[in-house]
Amino acid sequence: MGRRAVPDAIRIFYEDPPVASRELRINGFAAGEWMAPSLVDRPRGTGDWLLMAFHQGVDVGFEGDVVRVGGAFLMVWSPRQGHYYGRGDQRWCHSWIHCDGALVERLVATEQVPTGVPIHGFDPADVDRCVVSMHDEIQRRGDPDATIVGNLLHNLLRAAARSASSARPCVPPGLLAVRRHIEANFTQRLTLAGLSARAGCSAQHLCAQFKRHFAVSPIDFAIRLRLHRARVLLSDRNRRVAEVAALVGYDDVPHFSRLFHKRYGASPGATRRSPRA
Repeated sequence: MGRRAVPDAIRIFYEDPPVASRELRINGFAAGEWMAPSLVDRPRGTGDWLLMAFHQGVDVGFEGDVVRVGGAFLMVWSPRQGHYYGRGDQRWCHSWIHCDGALVERLVATEQVPTGVPIHGFDPADVDRCVVSMHDEIQRRGDPDATIVGNLLHNLLRAAARSASSARPCVPPGLLAVRRHIEANFTQRLTLAGLSARAGCSAQHLCAQFKRHFAVSPIDFAIRLRLHRARVLLSDRNRRVAEVAALVGYDDVPHFSRLFHKRYGASPGATRRSPRA
């Protein structure tokens, strides 16, 4: 499955960094930058910190050995480490931040972010969002707030540390896309066939993976969202039960009432009459 394009892709190396102090210096960044088949080989690095998220498998060098690292992952290189990465056989995509300063050194140490090794279970979109937010802060302000930019970097490094130490696997992007689709469209008719097609897998695999990560099946998740929304709507005394049922996607009012009672232990009408409804 191809990496989605980043609108108005950002790629900047600053000759005169807008955030530049002994605490923090942002030298450049990029979000979703596609590269032609190529390998980058910098034995001495670039003299600053480099955070780089790869959107698919690439070759990475470790102390003279080159290893194909599969899937999306993050690398954090210190100013003292060399860089070797890329793909010579196909195009590849990465997002990155070049930065420096005492703050970066301190955050990497306090958050215990591993350097020079792949950090798996990390979503490259986290770097994209960080870059877009940094760029927005820098572009909108003649004098960007270094604390805001530093906080964005801090959040990113905390996420990296969590991915490095977490035993729980990161939710795959395809599964997150299905969940977001359900959250945005739960009042519509949703089918396992349609959801699995969106995820690019079989219905059986989708159900198993969705339940593994979210402890509920996709359809049951949609039902829970419908019923929770119905409970909120029932607090409006101007809405009839049949109207509420229709608003959350049920034409069959008795069926809606049975599901509601099973979920909350009371009928929609009784819930409306309750002072806590």
